[in-house]
Amino acid sequence: MKAMFVFMGTHGRWLPVVCLTCLGIALAAISGAVIPPHEVRAGEEEMVSLTVTDGAINYGKLPVGGTQDTTESGVNNTQTVTNTSTVMVDFYIVSSDAIGEQVNWTLATVAGAEQYTHAFSTNGGATWTSLRSAINVRRLALNVDVDEERSFDLRIGMPTATADLGSHTITVYIFAEMSE
Repeated sequence: MKAMFVFMGTHGRWLPVVCLTCLGIALAAISGAVIPPHEVRAGEEEMVSLTVTDGAINYGKLPVGGTQDTTESGVNNTQTVTNTSTVMVDFYIVSSDAIGEQVNWTLATVAGAEQYTHAFSTNGGATWTSLRSAINVRRLALNVDVDEERSFDLRIGMPTATADLGSHTITVYIFAEMSE
């Protein structure tokens, strides 16, 4: 399973992405300055940004209908997102459809023919939150203080039937927004 991760953020705006690595799942992080109209002192900016460690995930070759995750009992590759902002932020996550060499797989709540599932966990896999669809943004963490980290795992569920057993590219976006 080949995939790509893109991590983004700055005050709720989608921005251009810079790729940091292209191994299995590529990770990109961005930052940008935002100057809100309130509580800004002369010479200071409120900046919203994030970093993700390590960002490279390889789920391996998976069977039709199979699942794999990044927990210790899976591929053991929990991801960590850090608030590198100058303000408290909220983190959000969204996943794309899986782009294949021959056939694309649609992100869905239940695996089916040419449909896969993707979910995240912030508690080591005890509970999973479905990423539902390629346009459904989910909350990853609220009120993350400056320099604080939040860890998360991902779980993929393969289609129950597919005409394309080749590699697919999945883009996951993580973005930050200034907490209210």
